[in-house]
Amino acid sequence: MRLILLLIGAGLVVLAFRVPVEVVEGGGRTLEGFWVGALGTAFVALGVGWVRGWKRSSALTAMLALCLAAQLTATHPSWLQYLKIELWRFEPLIDGEAGPLDSLLIGSLGVIALQVMAMARYAGTRRERIREILRAFASPVRIALLLAFFLAAAAHSTLAFDPVEHHLDVKNLVVVLMQYIAAAVIWATNLLHLAAIAEAMPERDLIAARRSLTHAVSLPGSDLPPTALDRALPWILAGFATVTSAALAFVVLDRVPHVPDGVAYLFQARCLAAGMVSTVVPAVPEAFQVYLIDSVDGRFFGVTNPGWPVLLSLGAFIGAEWLVNPVLGGVAVLFAHALVRRIADRGTANAVTLLLVASPWFLWISASFMTHATTLALVAGGWLAVRSERALPMLAGGLAIGLLCLVRPLEGVAVGTLTGLWLLGLGGRRAPFLLMPLYALGCLGGAALLLLYNQSLTGDPLAFPINDYLDRLWYPGANAIGFGPDKGNPPGWGPQDPLVGHGVWDVLYNTNQNVYHLNFELLGWASGSLLLLVVHVLRGRWDRTDRAALAFLVALVVIYNLYWFSGGSDYGARYWYLMILPLLWLSYRGLGTLGGFLEEHTSADATPRVMALAGISIGLTLFLFMPWRAVAKYADYRGYHGDFREIAAGPGMAGSLVLVEVGDETEYGLAFLENDPEWSSESPIFAWARDEETIERLIEAHPDRPIVRVAGRSSGKTEGRTLITSRRSP
Repeated sequence: MRLILLLIGAGLVVLAFRVPVEVVEGGGRTLEGFWVGALGTAFVALGVGWVRGWKRSSALTAMLALCLAAQLTATHPSWLQYLKIELWRFEPLIDGEAGPLDSLLIGSLGVIALQVMAMARYAGTRRERIREILRAFASPVRIALLLAFFLAAAAHSTLAFDPVEHHLDVKNLVVVLMQYIAAAVIWATNLLHLAAIAEAMPERDLIAARRSLTHAVSLPGSDLPPTALDRALPWILAGFATVTSAALAFVVLDRVPHVPDGVAYLFQARCLAAGMVSTVVPAVPEAFQVYLIDSVDGRFFGVTNPGWPVLLSLGAFIGAEWLVNPVLGGVAVLFAHALVRRIADRGTANAVTLLLVASPWFLWISASFMTHATTLALVAGGWLAVRSERALPMLAGGLAIGLLCLVRPLEGVAVGTLTGLWLLGLGGRRAPFLLMPLYALGCLGGAALLLLYNQSLTGDPLAFPINDYLDRLWYPGANAIGFGPDKGNPPGWGPQDPLVGHGVWDVLYNTNQNVYHLNFELLGWASGSLLLLVVHVLRGRWDRTDRAALAFLVALVVIYNLYWFSGGSDYGARYWYLMILPLLWLSYRGLGTLGGFLEEHTSADATPRVMALAGISIGLTLFLFMPWRAVAKYADYRGYHGDFREIAAGPGMAGSLVLVEVGDETEYGLAFLENDPEWSSESPIFAWARDEETIERLIEAHPDRPIVRVAGRSSGKTEGRTLITSRRSP
């Protein structure tokens, strides 16, 4: 029976890749294939546990897999991941016109309803134990903190605003209230489901499994001589992170950026790879207009900070820019393991690093073209170096944190200052005084490179190219930090930032958005990603490292709320990405706190059960949450695709003038990336065919080039793919 279950599960997982799906407007695919894979995952979970003593817990785990698939199906996958419970959503169902996704939605709601009823019955049989556990949290302070967390993490205030007029709407307030009610029900149901799984696990087998595992690898709290697996584990985890992120970048993200900033980073990297800070302005510059790429005094350049494009240019040399961030993700894993090993013990480092590589937030950031994988690697490496309290590592650590200014200057100043305060003894052990100048010298040396870069582009070391560009594009001071009615909400940003100006309400709005995304994206667990952190805050015994981690989190929240924008939701709470290691540290600590708390209030040995649940949650994240993310959100996300790369590599394209018809600047940015930054005569030129006048000027400027006309996906002239519509000789 076990073999049959495993074979059925494996067969369904393979079949999931062959199930026909439909393209969803704006990115993503319909979820028929995802559901076949979810069924396969459930059968595999059932088969793995189909042994004496484990059948009930494995059946409950298989049931949880299907319930999570249903909850994800009932969740909007794109901007805010809100539950699909708007009243108007059900109008097509009532009229009998439900499409494939709506049919899945109906079935998913049925699965969720069955789960709620089953767990309500389970709770009824454990009423006294649940009351005892709840009473342990029943102090006014804990209740207030739990309520504040629930309000911040369970729903998003964007849903309360009219998407066109950007003002509060009564009907939408009802929807937000429904979101909170649904979130409360689903959270409680999932927690009860996890409790049922844990209760069904045979205690003797758990103890035996832990004993066997102890001989193979160091567990938290253990710092015995390393086993062979201990020595290999950091490299295994780093390799897993790199390979997984690279696969996501290649297969799902199609090796192209999915945020406009990434286009500028790539262009800047290719200029640097060619030995140039800037290139010449192309003829007919309005046909090459792309966000964050500027033309000043005959120079054409990306206005973003140079740190990440410099690293990205290394990938440009081998034509594999998409591979740089996955490699940096793997480097960050190695640094993180070594850092936690210094802070605690080898077993704790193994556990925290395992949480890191299983984080959807970490894996998708490492697959993207954004800056954040670089900042994590620099900070983890810098912190690791300064903890050695030796001269050269202290200088290198300061340099790593100083180089952070070349990537994200606000984070460089924040992390550099907080690390300096920690080295001075604020919240940590004071470093030897004679080493402090070396740290400061490293920081200043790294940051000074940014001043040289600014000088080369603007003529003023303190004038940032991006600030000058956004001042002209939006309004003076658009990229500045601070508060007031003149901050925030540039034209066309819509419901991403519905509040005009930057003040108290905007701070609450941004904090709500980021906490909401953290709870969803950090771990992707059924219990919520921040539950363990909340448990540790409310019931944990805090040490110096815990307090330093919490102080770092609070400081970043304060610092980033000085800026009017939250960072959006493309890759989660990406402006808060440097929180990931402190968050995972406190989450790991929460595992121990939860186990100890449950042992105090129940008769069972709860710690191995909590650890087993963590393992199950990691598995469900990797086999359910990550595929859902890949299929429902990131395939062609925001209309980004690799069609123009394929067209540029096709026959007869060398030396041609490609007139690209698209409906917006976003899609043209992808075509723009196929231009050689040196405007070589052998390479095609991809220009935006904005109107007939622009086309005539382009042809006049390039009389010797063959003309190729291309219709993009947003042009309205093609169905689903970018097409070559005509060719002609010069």
